[in-house]
Amino acid sequence: MATVHTTQRHSARGAVQIAYQTEGEGPQVFILPSLGRGPADYDALAPLLAQAGFTVVRPWPRGLGASQGPMDALDLAELNLAPPPRLVP
Repeated sequence: MATVHTTQRHSARGAVQIAYQTEGEGPQVFILPSLGRGPADYDALAPLLAQAGFTVVRPWPRGLGASQGPMDALDLAELNLAPPPRLVP
């Protein structure tokens, strides 16, 4: 089993800064933690997806980690990551 490296990154737009980590290379898969939880919830799953050929993106919600910004009118579009995510059925 190959080693998967994790990269810490930030995306900012206005007063909003979202910290996230990426693992792997390939099509992007976004894994969003539930309310009040961080990306560590997916520490077991993310490496498996990365080894299967995906780029796994795991953000910290605002108020956790280095993510910050107003807590009103929250919108997933504010992740501001390129290319934009696609929803997979």
